[in-house]
Amino acid sequence: MGCSTSRTTNMEGTKNPLSSVDKTLIKKSWTEFTNTGSLADIGTPMFVKLFTDYPDVKTIFSFMKEGGGSIESEAVRNHAEGVMGVVGTAVEAIDNLDGLVPTVRSLGAKHYTYGAQAAHLGPVGECLLYAMEKELNEKFTLETKAAWLKLYSTISVAFQEGLEEEGRKQG
Repeated sequence: MGCSTSRTTNMEGTKNPLSSVDKTLIKKSWTEFTNTGSLADIGTPMFVKLFTDYPDVKTIFSFMKEGGGSIESEAVRNHAEGVMGVVGTAVEAIDNLDGLVPTVRSLGAKHYTYGAQAAHLGPVGECLLYAMEKELNEKFTLETKAAWLKLYSTISVAFQEGLEEEGRKQG
């Protein structure tokens, strides 16, 4: 998927822009989700599912290589907390996603050095939504899920661009 280095992501103008209803659903569900526990508590189920359903992804995480890499480890909880913090930042920036592009691209580039690939984005998004749905149950409506899919898809574009740019730099 070769994109040129001069390509600039405009997350607000993507194929699936977020409506005001989408933004409201995302903000409301994120508040409900984060009110159910610490970021580590709410994020750990995402990684348990990711490592269980997609075991090849474990190789990206140094803490999963060390000592056999227990999915119940403190390292997983710490990483889950960090990832949920980034998701929270995206929710806070939802009214100006374009301002988030440099950060998301930088995260993509950083994750390239860990071995992340564009193919991992789908499973990560799936597992994020799984964790939210598991915790929120019937509050995680089809409309809410659709809004989160739009947000995740939009952010994934910039993340993937960061992966691709770093890949070109490295090789």
